[in-house]
Amino acid sequence: MTNCISDGCNSPARNRNWCGKHYERWRKYGDTSDSYLSRLRGAPLAQRFWRNIDQTRNGCWEWPRSRNNKGYGRIYVKGRLCAAHRVSWEITKGKIPADLHVLHRCDNPSCIRPEHLFLGSNTSNMQDMIKKGRARRAIGERNCNAKVTASDVINIRKLVATGTKQRELGRLFGVSENSISCIVNRKTWRHLP
Repeated sequence: MTNCISDGCNSPARNRNWCGKHYERWRKYGDTSDSYLSRLRGAPLAQRFWRNIDQTRNGCWEWPRSRNNKGYGRIYVKGRLCAAHRVSWEITKGKIPADLHVLHRCDNPSCIRPEHLFLGSNTSNMQDMIKKGRARRAIGERNCNAKVTASDVINIRKLVATGTKQRELGRLFGVSENSISCIVNRKTWRHLP
């Protein structure tokens, strides 16, 4: 097994030929040296923030360090973990009003480029998400309110095609006649044949 490539470190190498400690330093701060970290701790937020930003071909400035499970960049500010795109907004444009969100024009969660960010309410954030096709709707049996299964829907459509009344099917499957009508007319369960 090889050792860490950092000077004076004899720990076993794991990622990119660094030990776990030095790899994490590189991943978070872009450098593995102790002297760099001591200089960085006293640096102003803007200087720490804009260092080592990845500029991609599509014009986004990708956050190069820690990200959450949804891809949004994270940075510690005064001991508190903050979203990098919000910090970008505050550094370049000022305070964010309490009732507003910082949204992405580019739809790239790791982008921190100020020109790609704009403020919006929770409602406009949800509308933007739907407009860009990122809304995950629980359809079919994954919807917690579903009272019929996919096989029930297929059977309902077959029975209506053979002449069975929707009212009878509603009683049989334990749903309203209106629910049967929506299934038959593909207002609901559109994804099934």
